[in-house]
Amino acid sequence: MRRLNNRGWGTYEMILLSCGLLLALLFVAFSIYKLYHSINPVAPQYALLEKTITDEAKRYAESNGKKSVITLSQLQDAGYIDFFSDINDNDCDGYVLVSDGEFYPYISCEYYQTNGYDKKYNN
Repeated sequence: MRRLNNRGWGTYEMILLSCGLLLALLFVAFSIYKLYHSINPVAPQYALLEKTITDEAKRYAESNGKKSVITLSQLQDAGYIDFFSDINDNDCDGYVLVSDGEFYPYISCEYYQTNGYDKKYNN
């Protein structure tokens, strides 16, 4: 009777390799799951609204003098912003605080509000 060649893969090695590949696959799947749920797909549109109100407040401040608070209604009355709404056409409100030449935007929409937003600054 002839013996089998022992230089190939055995059952024990195949089970170890399969377990290692399964662990690696589970790690990758969990990492993708965590990454997917950590991304807020809505946030970029509100960042664009904050940038818009900041840019228009800078233009407004150049022609109307520096103020400590520039509201959305002031920008609309002066013709710098026509409409200010999110992607679902929900109206938003906002203002820009000016301190030491820096502009800090704050907006409030139906499903989003900038941290530190205070209603007292809006008309």
